Amino acid sequence: ITCATEKRLVDAFETIEEIADTLPISTQTRQTAVDIYLNAFRGGVTDGREQTTFVAACLQLASVKSEQVIPSSRLDDVEDVDLDRFHGYRQTIETGTQLSLPTSTPIDYVWFLSATDVISDETEPLVRELLQAVSGNTKLVGKDPSGVAATAAYIVSDSLTQRAVATTVGVSIETIRRRS
Repeated sequence: ITCATEKRLVDAFETIEEIADTLPISTQTRQTAVDIYLNAFRGGVTDGREQTTFVAACLQLASVKSEQVIPSSRLDDVEDVDLDRFHGYRQTIETGTQLSLPTSTPIDYVWFLSATDVISDETEPLVRELLQAVSGNTKLVGKDPSGVAATAAYIVSDSLTQRAVATTVGVSIETIRRRS
């Protein structure tokens, strides 16, 4: 490392890897996060912003782009991530880099439930089927899609507790009860 700029980049990449050590984040998603961070860096969007929170926002956006959506509440749990700034940084990155991403749906979170071993390979299709069946339900509009996915997993699996699925995606047990 020969200058402060290189150090900032290296620190950002190390933060991505540190977060990936605690959550199931694919190599593809990590690479996409690096690309998003670099685009933001080149555009001056990173200037003056807290790095760990900014990197977490990049990872969340990358997860949406790579179709392996990580619940933002789980990224909020990462040490040194400022919840108040996290969502604002996501908006700033999207605007500053002209990144256009689709809105996540509950089905987009099923992979995370599987990757964290909350649901098995046998249960996953049943969770997807249930989510497809309720996809048009207006009572679920505006609700946290990760909470809806976790609730579907809870309903389909006899062995899961409300606490287990709620903790996995970072929602409250009350959210699981209400969505059930």
